[in-house]
Amino acid sequence: MVTGNAVENLVDAASAMSPVIMDRLSGMIMIFKALGIIAIIYISYLIYMAITNFRRRKKLKNIEDKVSEMDEKLDNILVEIKRLKKKIKN
Repeated sequence: MVTGNAVENLVDAASAMSPVIMDRLSGMIMIFKALGIIAIIYISYLIYMAITNFRRRKKLKNIEDKVSEMDEKLDNILVEIKRLKKKIKN
C-alpha cells in the first residue's frame, strides 16, 4: 500500500509541476521554432547564392575564353605585322 500511495503522490506531483514546467519550456520551444525558421531561411539563401555563383562563374569562364581567343588573334596579327615589316625592309 505504501508503494501505491507513493505512486499516486508522484503522479500528483508530476501533474502539479507540469504546468510550471510547460510555462518555462514554452519560451524555449518558441526560441527553437524561431531558430528553425532562421535556419531554413539561411539554407534557402545558401542554395540561392550557390546557384547564382554557378551562373556567374559560367559567364566569367565564357568571357575568359573569348578574351583568350582575342589575345591569340591579336598575337597572330602582331606576328604578321612584324613579318611584313621585315619583308618591306629587305
